[in-house]
Amino acid sequence: HRAVIPLRFLLLMSTMIPLSIQVTMDTCKWLYSLWICWDRGMTPRPPHLKPPGFVEGVWDAAHVRNSDVTENLGQVAVVLTDKTGTLTDNIMVLKALTVAGRVYGCHGEPFSDEVRLEDDQALKSAVLEGSAAMLQLLRCLALCNSVATVAPENVAERVAYEAASPDEEALVLAARGAGV
Repeated sequence: HRAVIPLRFLLLMSTMIPLSIQVTMDTCKWLYSLWICWDRGMTPRPPHLKPPGFVEGVWDAAHVRNSDVTENLGQVAVVLTDKTGTLTDNIMVLKALTVAGRVYGCHGEPFSDEVRLEDDQALKSAVLEGSAAMLQLLRCLALCNSVATVAPENVAERVAYEAASPDEEALVLAARGAGV
């Protein structure tokens, strides 16, 4: 009977301690989320990423949609993209591509807003010269997707695209900008 009481105590406490730790961790994550939402330094947006109806001077707060990743924010060195658009506001642009070992569109800082794939002279010359690999890739970008053409809202535009995801639209726009 001497072993029963310590084992009973261990059994009872083993479920209570993790539960209290879980409650404490969830409370801390909730507080981190609030601090992120209150931090005015977390809200700068480049001019081209301002959503429709954006009013200058009105504070556009950061929104935390998932409190599970807040403790990992200090470890982030480079933000790429995500499939859901929570980091990108569903605005995606193809800035560079590699064909046959050569990089097009990436001269200088690749994450700069000034970098545009269609401005790359080497890409334009490869398309004009009829590079088979380049044309095959651009045709695949233009055709292998579920993007539909729709009537443009702006009369000045030739054609508008409607895509299920912004990444597909970005690929089609890049192919159009390259001349395919």
